[in-house]
Amino acid sequence: MRYTFKTNLLLLVMVFISNHAILAQQYYNPDALNATSDNKFYIGLASGVESFTGIIGVSLEAKVAKSIALYAGAGIGGWGAKISGGAKLYREFPYKWAYCVSLSNASGLKDYKAKLETQSGTKDVLMDLRPCQTFNLTAQHHWKMGIKNRFNIEFGLSFALTKIAYTIKDGSVLTPASVTIMQVLQPGGLTAGIGFTFGQ
Repeated sequence: MRYTFKTNLLLLVMVFISNHAILAQQYYNPDALNATSDNKFYIGLASGVESFTGIIGVSLEAKVAKSIALYAGAGIGGWGAKISGGAKLYREFPYKWAYCVSLSNASGLKDYKAKLETQSGTKDVLMDLRPCQTFNLTAQHHWKMGIKNRFNIEFGLSFALTKIAYTIKDGSVLTPASVTIMQVLQPGGLTAGIGFTFGQ
């Protein structure tokens, strides 16, 4: 059931991204994209599936060179609190395409219960979700919104650096299908997200 929820959430985010990308294309100022921006710092909100801020969170970005920016995010995800940090390489800072590399850490959750199939039948399994790290490779596209602000979409891949990030606490033995479900739920996989940032 949780696998279905994550799959449906990813589909909803992709639909949301498509709709907002169309709106962004209608409202951005083409002349502004060719102009040099004085903004060197951005703060904003981001949301998505396997995004660097989790399901919902805040983002910070600071320009450190002509086409390079450092960025960070913090928020709440399905594996607990999430923090991330990384770097972006822009083709034309601060708009259009940016190619991102980052590391993320999910805090995990204590005494987490999930209804899973075990060797003794389907039941609520008590477990601890342990801290889990991912290495992320994504691409973002930014549109100018208003005078200093931006709307962006993001997609890419997130690679789990922790193979098994949970501990069964009640002695249950998961079936292979339940092990696969837990692997899907664990951070890592396809990334899709949106964000809105305010230039400073």
